Amino acid sequence: MSDLTDSPAESRKTETRQRILDATLNLIHEKGIDKVSWRSIARAVNYSPAGLYEYFDNKDAIVDAIAQEGLGILDAALEAADHSQGVEERLIDMGKAYVRFAHGHPGYFNLVFSVLPSGRRAREQPATGAYETVRDAMQDGAKQGLFRTDGVLDEEIMAYGFWGLAHGIASLQITSLQGFEADFQQADEEVLRAYIRGLKR
Repeated sequence: MSDLTDSPAESRKTETRQRILDATLNLIHEKGIDKVSWRSIARAVNYSPAGLYEYFDNKDAIVDAIAQEGLGILDAALEAADHSQGVEERLIDMGKAYVRFAHGHPGYFNLVFSVLPSGRRAREQPATGAYETVRDAMQDGAKQGLFRTDGVLDEEIMAYGFWGLAHGIASLQITSLQGFEADFQQADEEVLRAYIRGLKR
């Protein structure tokens, strides 16, 4: 969103930049990232290929900006889980939010996890964003004595498993299970609860 102090020229530039991002995301969703070119992006926004360089250095820069947008939406969705409720219910809300994100933003979902590495290379490095939100909830559960932390099981492993489960559920529903007649919301909740039950003492 433009700042209230932006000049008309700055506001137009911000709006055009966003239009480029939105058009590129649509193209990627329709054609696949490999079939989207600099020229096809320019055509989609009625710009010359040379004119795009005023906003982005190359296609990769556009794709990265889109992925960052998508990651921000996902981060906000999981962070919005009600922290006033117990850890188990908070985690269930996060898992459902993850799946809703995939359904509501399939273009972002596919792009974020195909082109945007986490940048985290070791457990000692701080976690960020949505994953940090999940890991912190697992840590809260462990501190409260809700979850067992024996052997190799700790908040990192628990968060990794929960994330993988939610991601797998979301991926299946927006790909091979599209159109399958089932109460996925109920199934998702039962599967997520079963995972959490397995973490309890």
